[in-house]
Amino acid sequence: MKKAVLIWEMPLILGTPSNPISHILYHKTAERYVERFTRFCKENSLDWCIILDETHGDVEKLLQNEIDMLVFAPGRRSRSFVYNKELKETSVPIYMLTEEEYQNGKFEKWLNI
Repeated sequence: MKKAVLIWEMPLILGTPSNPISHILYHKTAERYVERFTRFCKENSLDWCIILDETHGDVEKLLQNEIDMLVFAPGRRSRSFVYNKELKETSVPIYMLTEEEYQNGKFEKWLNI
């Protein structure tokens, strides 16, 4: 099964939790996206799963797991991810969700279907 990680929280200092209030607000939206994705995959018999990033954006921890794609929630892109040498050396694709894709649960574009 292919596995994607949804980067939904990007604190100012990588690897540290963000503000608890923003954490609560963004976490609910991220959970909703994962639920919609799971339902979509079951309905369409796709061999994908998506999990929430629990590392607070720590690239090294993320790359220790076997993942097939990094999916960024809108506004969660970080220069450290885009320009990170370790990330470039791996072949892990990166997809930046638009606000519409994120809020409306659209997956077709990054799944290439």
